[in-house]
Amino acid sequence: MKILPSLLSCPLFEIPENLKILESHGIETFHIDVMDGTYVPQLTYGTLFIQEIRKYTQKTLDVHLMISHPERIAGDFIAAGANTLTFHPDTVNHPYRLLRSIQGQGCEAGIVIDPHVSIQSVMHLLEVCQEIVIMTVNPGFAGQEMIKSSLNKCLEIKEFCMKNKISCPRIVCDGGIHLKNFEEVKNQGFDGAIIGSALFSGESLINTIHDFNQHNS
Repeated sequence: MKILPSLLSCPLFEIPENLKILESHGIETFHIDVMDGTYVPQLTYGTLFIQEIRKYTQKTLDVHLMISHPERIAGDFIAAGANTLTFHPDTVNHPYRLLRSIQGQGCEAGIVIDPHVSIQSVMHLLEVCQEIVIMTVNPGFAGQEMIKSSLNKCLEIKEFCMKNKISCPRIVCDGGIHLKNFEEVKNQGFDGAIIGSALFSGESLINTIHDFNQHNS
């Protein structure tokens, strides 16, 4: 299972050095949360942040748009250096059209499924998604406890794809992941785990990523 460090939890001025540390420990993808203060209460990064991060790494940038009307600025994030864009289907009138538009600009596209959203309500989008992010916390804040009932959605998606003979998108878990529940997430069949607070809040990032890698071996 891939580990995707969430840069929202990384101290801003430590990001360049921490990118190097994480890359040296096998990290291939970095996760970036974009919040607009409308869809969620917090306000975070924009396209300029993506451009700055791109100066320090050539690894995959997985960008989660927690914003209203993502169709209006998705292209700007792609131009800034995003490799994957995910968004919440309820923030746009035509999610299928936006998925195709993102892909048409040379970027991978996917959707984010909140804890209160059923898999059945987004089944029609799975065949065009390259990534599905299953939220195991409510979006907008780091450091929340995991909502474990959402873990079952991974198996639901895989069973649906198998039954309907469609290619299963990459399925990533996001929210409340730490060393004590990491293996539980892994055993559910997720392809990736987005980890923020548990990775960056310790005394030594080197030791913490080493511990996660040990649990992932």
